[in-house]
Amino acid sequence: MSQKCKYPNWTRGQEEALLNILGGQEVAEAILRGKLKIRVDGPDVLRQIAFVDMEATEPFVWRAMNATWLGHYYPNVVGTADNRELPATRLAVSRLKQSATAESVLTTLGSLAEIQLGYFLNLVQCQSHNESGPLNAQGQRNLAFVRTEGRLWVVFCWRSRVQDFWTMGAEPADSGVVICLGDNVISSNLWD
Repeated sequence: MSQKCKYPNWTRGQEEALLNILGGQEVAEAILRGKLKIRVDGPDVLRQIAFVDMEATEPFVWRAMNATWLGHYYPNVVGTADNRELPATRLAVSRLKQSATAESVLTTLGSLAEIQLGYFLNLVQCQSHNESGPLNAQGQRNLAFVRTEGRLWVVFCWRSRVQDFWTMGAEPADSGVVICLGDNVISSNLWD
């Protein structure tokens, strides 16, 4: 009588290799008994470089922002964003250590990935005339994951060394967006 396995292509050698990675049979049994938990980390693609303490804000109002938008997603993101008062919070600024897809960065950040669009726009506005601040103004992109009307977006801005304004844009997070080595990602604080 043959046994049906849930994973028929899994070999005995692969089972032993996995047990060794876990730390052996005793560790695996402790996991099965609920005495130990497994944590699977995403790829190590981010290095936190700064914190940004954001004060509570009024609903975002476009003022002298000194920015231009690229692409046709502007009304989908800004026009439908939840524009409300935002409480004070601490954000993290992390730099990509290697190029990665948006999905990979989302996996790494988990529930901390998304921020309110108003926080991101306030950061841009605070540096709209070359003021110093947490955003990279030397040609690399600054990105944030923002959800509007149920859709997750990668909102980004960059400022070259020669232009005197921010260029902004957005792409659906599930569109295969690649985040490049050196880009900054603004997220909820990773280490609070």
